[in-house]
This record gives sequence, C-alpha cells and structure tokens, in this order.
Amino acid sequence: MRHLTLNGGLFVLGASGHLLRLDPRTGDVVWQTDLRKVAARNPPMWGFCSSPLVTNSLVIVHAGGGGDKGTLAFDAATGEFKWSMASGDHSYSSPQLSTVSGEPLVLMLTNNGIELLDPQTGKLRLNYEWKHNGY
Repeated sequence: MRHLTLNGGLFVLGASGHLLRLDPRTGDVVWQTDLRKVAARNPPMWGFCSSPLVTNSLVIVHAGGGGDKGTLAFDAATGEFKWSMASGDHSYSSPQLSTVSGEPLVLMLTNNGIELLDPQTGKLRLNYEWKHNGY
C-alpha cells in the first residue's frame, strides 16, 4: 500500500485498485474510489503500485487503463474524477512533480516512455516515446 499525507488527509492506493482519503487521526474513510471501475482495468499481475501524488488540490495516480484512462486525477477534498490522460499500461513508477523551464509538470514513466503533463488539466506537454513491452 502506498500513501501520502497532506493537509490532514492520508491518501492511499492499495494493490487491488482502491484509492482512499483517510482521516489520519481516526482512520475513517473520507472518500474512496475504485481504479478498476474508473480505468476499466483489472489489476496488473503485481497489482496497482503507483504512489498518489497530491498537488494543487488533486490526487494523481497511474492506472494504466485503455484509451485515455492511463493517468488519472481526482479532487483531493471530494474524490471527484477531474481528468485522465492516455499512458502506458505497465509501470512501477509513480507520478512525479517537477518544474521544467519554469512550468510545473507531472512526469509519468511507463512502458510507452515518459509523458509530461499539465498537473491541473492533464494536457500532454511532452511525450518522449520509448516503448518497452517486457519488464
């Protein structure tokens, strides 16, 4: 299970695809969503393993779903689905926040290569294709 705390929230993603915001003092579930449903994807052989990235009131994770359901963002306060972007279907990586030429970007490394995304909208800013089908 991967987790991150921010502003009184503990965000966790389990191997089976459950993304939750917990109250770190009580353990109560504030909200939860199921990546298997949102991304229309069964867990990979090793399970979902992306650590949540929390930035600018969004929680961003890699799910590896088909179409545009690769990298997903949810509202950190409510769990409401905000955006998704096509991405590879395999990754041991977690989304990373970085600044490139003064612009904050989310970097997501997958079996397709690395995508640099606008953290607020998910808009693709750069795609460095480097396809790899076997880990």
